[in-house]
Amino acid sequence: MTISYDPAKNERNIRERGLPFDRVADMDWAGAIGGLGRKQDPFLPTRFFSIGRIGRAVYMVVFTLEGDGIRVVSLRRASKKERAQWAASRTPT
Repeated sequence: MTISYDPAKNERNIRERGLPFDRVADMDWAGAIGGLGRKQDPFLPTRFFSIGRIGRAVYMVVFTLEGDGIRVVSLRRASKKERAQWAASRTPT
């Protein structure tokens, strides 16, 4: 899977959150949960989100599909609510 992103947006994310978009390559996609993003614009590609681990922490990534990969729109640490959703998905019922 290829990962692309806007370099200026990546630099802003590094400045504001200390997270380069390259870290998305380390996400545990097999253990992630996801779906359609909340902000959909009919003139832009469909956005998706995934919540999953990168290293020991849980992150939220927003992305679009692009060719054989993804284009990162946003990367941040998951909120408390998002971490709880992710943890609930890991717990057998």
